[in-house]
Amino acid sequence: MMMGRKWIIAGLLSFGVFCAMSASGQRPIEFGVKAGINTENIDIVHPSSGAFILSTDAKVGYQVGIMSRVNLAMFHIQPELLYNMHRYSMYATAKDSDERTKSDVRINTMEVPVLLGMRLLMFRVNAGPVFNVMTDTSVKNGSAGHSVMTTRPSVSYMLGVGLDLGKLNLDVRYNGQFSRSEQSILIPSTDPQGKDYKVKIRTWMFSIGYMF
Repeated sequence: MMMGRKWIIAGLLSFGVFCAMSASGQRPIEFGVKAGINTENIDIVHPSSGAFILSTDAKVGYQVGIMSRVNLAMFHIQPELLYNMHRYSMYATAKDSDERTKSDVRINTMEVPVLLGMRLLMFRVNAGPVFNVMTDTSVKNGSAGHSVMTTRPSVSYMLGVGLDLGKLNLDVRYNGQFSRSEQSILIPSTDPQGKDYKVKIRTWMFSIGYMF
């Protein structure tokens, strides 16, 4: 008898959530656009293993993209297509002369997060895999410092929280990696002997979106 009551209560709660979603006019499928900023935490494994001691200084990048959301009562599935521009400065100090060079590194990526979310009133939590479909690395003033090529993992993960204010939504997310990125670095850039470093890149993302 008690088990039957629990199922009845659970059914009534589920029905109430469904009615609340219908009353609020929430559509089963939504589409929107988003934009925001990124900031990186970059750790180089064994930064002094070569002839230079490497260090980095993170800069602010940006993101733009499109998104859709499939609403399932309290839950939703949110696939996105994001273009991200990541920036940081790399410094190399020679061990034998203390000579220091600097290069500004920019990593452009095209990524597809597929997030599973849960909604409670106007708040959301999201988590899911991120599929990296394109990576392009460029270096400003690389002729005076470094030549850098980055190979990011094909799959990473994303965790975040969000807030829905009508058609506007705000998100704070953390993008982590299951495995470390590979960076081939030439110092100076004319040196034919490059060195591969393992790099851990952790990204914080702050964005605002609009659902049509």
